[in-house]
Amino acid sequence: MSETNTGLAFDFVGKSAKAHHIELQDERLIEIVQACSELPGYQIFKYLDDNGDKQVIDSADINDYIRQHTCATDCESEVYSGNLYSAKDFRTWMASVLAASYLYDELQTSVGNAILTSESNSPERQQLVIDMVKEVAEELGNTPAVCRASYINPMIIEWFLAGKFFDTYKQARRGRTKKHQSCEEKALLGFLNALQ
Repeated sequence: MSETNTGLAFDFVGKSAKAHHIELQDERLIEIVQACSELPGYQIFKYLDDNGDKQVIDSADINDYIRQHTCATDCESEVYSGNLYSAKDFRTWMASVLAASYLYDELQTSVGNAILTSESNSPERQQLVIDMVKEVAEELGNTPAVCRASYINPMIIEWFLAGKFFDTYKQARRGRTKKHQSCEEKALLGFLNALQ
C-alpha cells in the first residue's frame, strides 16, 4: 500500500501470479484502510475486537458480511438455500455490466454498424467477443478464459452472436435509473429481465 496524489494505491500479486494495481480515492474508505494498517502485522485489513485482540479480515469474513446483509431474515432457512450471495456474485455482476456496456459502445461505431448487419456467428461478431472478453478480463485482473467461463453472463455473448443483443439492450437503457444504480447496471438488469 502506498499514498498517491489522489489517495491510496495497492500493488499486489493475485491469483495466477497476476499483478494488480488498484487505486482508492474515496476519503472515507481511505481513512478506514489507514486506521487498519496502523495496527501491527503484515495484513492490511484487520481490526481490534471487543476484547482488544487483533483480528484479520479474510474472504470468509467478507462473504459472511455479504450474506448477513443480503438476506431478508434468516439466511440459514431453507428458503435461502442456494440463493446466498458472495463476493463472486459482485465480480460476476461487474463483469457482465462491463461486457454488455463494451458491446453496446462498440456497436455504435462505424465498424460496429457493419457488425450489426453481419450474419449471426460471423467472424466479425466472434472477434468482437474476443476483444470484449480481453477488456473485461483486464479490468477484473483475470485471464480471458477464466473471465468468460466464470464471470461474464453467457446470455450476453449468446444473444450478441445471434444478433439479438443490441436492440434489447438499447431498449433496456431507456428510462430512469434507481438510486445508486448506473445506467449500465439498469440496462443489464433490463436486458436480463427481457430474456425471461
